[in-house]
Amino acid sequence: MPFYREYKRYEVHLEGPFSDQDPYVGWKVLGFGKEHAAGDGHSRQDAFEAACAAINRIEADPYRFAINLIGYPDHPEGDVITDGGEVLGRWCISTLQDEIRFIDFYPPDASVPLFSDRSAWPLCAEIREWHEAQGDGKPDPRSSAAIAADGP
Repeated sequence: MPFYREYKRYEVHLEGPFSDQDPYVGWKVLGFGKEHAAGDGHSRQDAFEAACAAINRIEADPYRFAINLIGYPDHPEGDVITDGGEVLGRWCISTLQDEIRFIDFYPPDASVPLFSDRSAWPLCAEIREWHEAQGDGKPDPRSSAAIAADGP
């Protein structure tokens, strides 16, 4: 019987055991549009604990996304770093009329933000597109532009 549960914004899926000859329970961790980890355990509890441990390792990696806002949302500002470790600039929280919160992106030596958004995901997408345009003009193979160019 399949089992599904969320843990720290990720999905944990368990399958099995399938028979007495195959007593293992398979697990996989899905999140943010892809599979992050998989394995098996001797019981449903072991499998779930292994999946949660994998999620904890994923969450501990500050460079797990193509564009990372280091310290977000726990701090009011921090560096913007690629998954390869390249520092692209800094981000900080700003507010408009003491109510509306924005996340601003400042490239190195900029005194005004290049991009601002109310949410981290769209801001990171803008930063990623800008960064790709700064390079050789070729999109990162993981980007939506590259996937669209290659076709389904």
